[in-house]
Amino acid sequence: MGMHEQLVEICEKIYKLHPNDPIISQYWDQLTEILSRSEDETVAYFNDANDKKMIYTVCSVFADVAYELQSQRFIDCIEDVQKRNPDLNLERFIERAKDNMLGD
Repeated sequence: MGMHEQLVEICEKIYKLHPNDPIISQYWDQLTEILSRSEDETVAYFNDANDKKMIYTVCSVFADVAYELQSQRFIDCIEDVQKRNPDLNLERFIERAKDNMLGD
């Protein structure tokens, strides 16, 4: 199963839960693990992403993915996602991701 399919599967599980359900943190851990496997795949995924609901769900783990990848390319990529989707207001998630970069 590819990255996109894995992310869809996890997001679909999240959508069915109450926002305060503690199991959501387990799904966030899974999202982080998937998005941290390959910088190239993750950047390609976000370059093509157009499902706003899914983008907003996945943005919850931007900071953790940034910490794992330690990639300016990832930061640039999620900034581009924000530029393409200004209505999602991802700035705070992007700032947290930048803060999680070591050495900054």
